[in-house]
Formats: sequence, structure tokens, C-alpha cells
Amino acid sequence: MAEASQRAPVAGILSGISYISGVDYYKGINDKVTQLVPKKHLMPPNPLLLMVSVDCDEYAKLLVAGDWEGVCAYLAPNAERLVRAGADFLVIASNTGHIAVPAIARLCPSLPCLHIADCTARAIKARGFETAGLLGTEPTMREAYLKDRLALHGLGVLVPERDEDLRQIFQHIMHELGFNIFKDETRAFFAAQVRALAARGAQCVILGCTEIELLIQQEHVPEVPLFRSAELHIEAVASVLAGQAKVLDFAPVAPAPVAPAPAAPVKSAAAPPSPPARKVFKPHRKPHSGRDLGCPFGTEDSASARPDEVTTPGGGIARHSERSITASSFIFG
Repeated sequence: MAEASQRAPVAGILSGISYISGVDYYKGINDKVTQLVPKKHLMPPNPLLLMVSVDCDEYAKLLVAGDWEGVCAYLAPNAERLVRAGADFLVIASNTGHIAVPAIARLCPSLPCLHIADCTARAIKARGFETAGLLGTEPTMREAYLKDRLALHGLGVLVPERDEDLRQIFQHIMHELGFNIFKDETRAFFAAQVRALAARGAQCVILGCTEIELLIQQEHVPEVPLFRSAELHIEAVASVLAGQAKVLDFAPVAPAPVAPAPAAPVKSAAAPPSPPARKVFKPHRKPHSGRDLGCPFGTEDSASARPDEVTTPGGGIARHSERSITASSFIFG
């Protein structure tokens, strides 16, 4: 039993979104672990890794449709495969893929997730920063699934203000960076975005997409600290696999409970009459399997929403005209 309790942990990597990032994670984790652990027999031991690679086309189709529940319903069972194979913790090799973390937690409660936002926030807080800019895919910048997680660490998050900048960032990722095309003018555009976020109060900027990390380095904007989310995620995975950290070390620290104020004395009085019951019409529809997975992005109340509206991960309403995003934009980062 003692030997089993001290065995090396097994990381389960959810990849395929896209497979390029999965390759980067596999190589990066192995490289860093072999630097952290001593030689055992003939060489430093390799980490124990499991990987499930999903169909990026199916994933992108659901994202383009704004079907957040469908994304959860697709990714969560693939994470469950890692549990059945013996994974001790989950690594999602994509910023955007973290949209399904709540659904995965409901379906696989025994599988802790080493969250990319937690790893990034820990590095930022260690430098004493409180406000960070964020550059990434359009879902990463527009939706709340990463920004809210960063906020749990006490970080304020800024993203580019103008829609045209968000769209242009996307165009560069889709049509250049995703094909290993790195132009000087594109680098200058991203450097300008970093400086614009700093001018609005960001003390540092998170590069929340692997392809952006390949384009721009600290030397290009020496005056603004950059935090490379995928690289920080890989470093954290390696530290856990090498036995130097635990997954919970990166999780947000829950605030101390606040004692409730003493209740004021209540004078007895006759209860007011109850208002008449209000009937609410909800059209019948077959519930999506994503609800069974605990995906928080759609509720029964959304059945009465306008047909051109979708509940977003942040709990707001997005109309189709506000989220016309092409398929390839979701497969990066």
C-alpha cells in the first residue's frame, strides 16, 4: 500500500483541439520532466502519460454553432476515457477547450483538472501583478470561462476593446500563425495590442494561444511582462509529474468565510396576502444531454429565449450577429 501511495502520478491529456498543441504538450512535458528528475537506471525516467485525441472537426462544428452544451457533451465523455485508463489528473491541451471543465467535473468527479488559468494566475500573482491583459482566440477573449477563473485568483482581466481588433487577431491566428507563417507586420500588430492593453492599466499580458506564443516574445515588448499560458501549463504539469507539486497547489484559494451579521429583531405582523400564481409558458423541447453532464451554459429557462439568442458561458445572451465566428478560429489555442 505504501508503495502504491508513492507511485508517480499519471497525467491524462485531452488533445485533438488541435492535435498540434497535443504534440507540443507531449514533447514539452517530457523535456521538462527529464530535467527535473534524476537518472534512475540509464536515463531520467519518462513521465506516465495517457492521451485521448478527439475529432477537431466535430468539436469545431459545435463551437461554430454556438452549441456550448454540445461541446460539453462531446468533450466530457472523452475525458471519462482517461479516467477508465487510469489517469490521476486531467490536462486539457487548449485554452478554448477549458470551456468544458464544469461538465467534465460533473461527469468525472474523481478526476482533478490542472486548469491552464490556475497555472497562469499563479505565475502572475508570484510577480505581484493584479491586472492582466488577455490575447487569444475570439472565444477566449469574449467569453468568461477563462476570465472568471483568473478572477478567482484575484486578477482583473482586460481584453481588446474594439471588435475589429478582436476579429483581426482571429484572422492572423487562422490564416497565418496556424500555418507557421510569421510576418513582421503581424508581429508589430500584436505588439501594438500588448501596448494598448498596458496603456489601459494591464500590468502584464497573457498570451492565451499557443500560436501567439510562437509569434511574439518578451524581446519584442520588453516594457510589458508577457505570460505564455501553454508554456506555464506544461511547466506545471511537469512539476506535478516530477513530484514537486500537487494539482491542488495551483487551485484558487477559497476566501475565508465571513460571519453573518446578527439578525435584527423582527416585529410580528400579519403576513401579506400571497400574489396570484403566475403561469409561465415554456415550449416543450427535448433536453440536451449536455445538461446531464452539468454544463452551465444552457438552462431550461433558455427554452423561452429568442431563437437568435444563445446563453453564453458567462451567463449572458449572445445573438447570432454577435458571434459569427468561422470554424478554424476555434481549433487554435
